[in-house]
Amino acid sequence: MSGINETAAFDARAFRRALGNFATGVTVVTAADQNGRKVGVTA
Repeated sequence: MSGINETAAFDARAFRRALGNFATGVTVVTAADQNGRKVGVTA
């Protein structure tokens, strides 16, 4: 896993388009940061 780029801008429109590719009404995206801490989002 590569390091996290904390300076990257968040593009809400691109994020919404990406999640819109899933057929379900609910999508869960999870990952772990470089320290092993679990992070995620439900949309």
